[in-house]
Amino acid sequence: MMVFQPEERDAIRAFRKQTICYVLAQQGNCLDLAIGRVKAVTGRSMQLLDGATFPRDLPYSWMLAVVICPGDDTTQLGSWASRLSPPDLARIRFYEPHELEETADRIYEGWTNKGLPDPWRIRVHGFKELNRVLGGDLNVRILEDHVGAKSST
Repeated sequence: MMVFQPEERDAIRAFRKQTICYVLAQQGNCLDLAIGRVKAVTGRSMQLLDGATFPRDLPYSWMLAVVICPGDDTTQLGSWASRLSPPDLARIRFYEPHELEETADRIYEGWTNKGLPDPWRIRVHGFKELNRVLGGDLNVRILEDHVGAKSST
């Protein structure tokens, strides 16, 4: 669990609307989790992506949360991401619901076939955990972009 100092919490509050969190999901439970996350969050800039359209012009402060399920395809995401710089690739996080099999590496073939680095993968168990983990990751992104500081854990 991430613990933020009072000055970090103040900075997160001050800059939370200036960082866009794109949330990508394609189907099933993952799409339900992503839609729930975007609808539940107020006071932040969140945008649901459908997997066919990706931002052409990225803002100064952003991250991409990919909620991935069995049967998803990362080919279009990999094509889009292959144009990004290494620091921008670090803004992409994959959140895997617990029902994704341990052998689901083939889902990432569209990503790895583009020569992209191993994805940052986080296993989550339902909406509550996705909300907590993604919220913490977004808070760290806000701090890194707007304050240049990393949070304490």
